[in-house]
Amino acid sequence: QAILAQGLFDGRSLCLTTPGRQRVRAPSRGAWSMSARAVDLPAKAVDLPEEESEEGTEDEDEGGQPFSRQRTPQSRRGVLSVDVSAVFLVYIVNFLDSLGGSISTPILPFYAKEFNATYAEVGQLFSVFALAQMASMPFLSYASDLYGRRAVLLMATFGSGLGAIWQGTATSYTSLLVSRTFSGAWSGVASVCQVYLVDVVPADLRADYMSYLNSSTQASVLFGPSIGA
Repeated sequence: QAILAQGLFDGRSLCLTTPGRQRVRAPSRGAWSMSARAVDLPAKAVDLPEEESEEGTEDEDEGGQPFSRQRTPQSRRGVLSVDVSAVFLVYIVNFLDSLGGSISTPILPFYAKEFNATYAEVGQLFSVFALAQMASMPFLSYASDLYGRRAVLLMATFGSGLGAIWQGTATSYTSLLVSRTFSGAWSGVASVCQVYLVDVVPADLRADYMSYLNSSTQASVLFGPSIGA
């Protein structure tokens, strides 16, 4: 009878079979293990497929049977998978997208007064923007999975610009309300920017790059009302 022993090397499973009932030591951890059941198998080493390993060296176990020591490839740390200019453009897109919502904040009440809007209707102009922004975030993230991050970022930038022009040319309160809803729907691109950073930034640098993204949002809040006033 042959005993099926399982050895672990660098987190990889390696199966060895040896003749007779003897204990076989796992190659990496130095622990002795025996199989729970006996099976009739020829005494040979069963290795993993070659494409899953980077390099290996031949060695022998205590029974004289050869086995291969496989090395797991190390992940690259601290290296972006894209050029840093691409990440910078994502920050610009997030800044411009957030700027479209904050630039009209100081003049929006006076603008609505030209259409004889009440205080409640002025509040609705801010509410529909935030509501549309909140509702669009999951849909934009899902669309970025279907059509790509770049396509959604470009559409969001174009949509925010179109919404800003619509707001500036509105001829009635209803038109202004709809334009604010349209602009808010394209202002949820921050979630797509976050997903993009997760895709291209390694884990050890992700916190820094996420903080830069939040800084670009706050910068738009800082400069937007000043530009709009």
